[in-house]
Amino acid sequence: MAGRRRMVSSVPTLLEAAKGSDATIRPAALKQAGELGGPAELPTVLALLVQSKETADLEAAEQALATLSGKAEPDVAASMLATTWSKTEPKQRAALVRVLASLGGQSPSKPSVGA
Repeated sequence: MAGRRRMVSSVPTLLEAAKGSDATIRPAALKQAGELGGPAELPTVLALLVQSKETADLEAAEQALATLSGKAEPDVAASMLATTWSKTEPKQRAALVRVLASLGGQSPSKPSVGA
């Protein structure tokens, strides 16, 4: 419902719900936070991606990151995603690669992601 009304003031509450114990609410809250939030939410959503163990949570984090990254300056978003690389496991890295790819082609200022 918050998404339909574009209630950006609900983003902090949604992010708290995305950290909660309810496996049904977490992904839905994360997706809505991505829709309603802005670049300022990237660090929190990246942290949630790193913590994601369940497939639904990981997919929701990826979707939220792609949406939020699209609202940020591409170089800034790419840099933030790349700095998270070393903290992730293979499934999380695959999500980061897909989000980075959605940002577009490489520019000289975009960091390369190493193993």
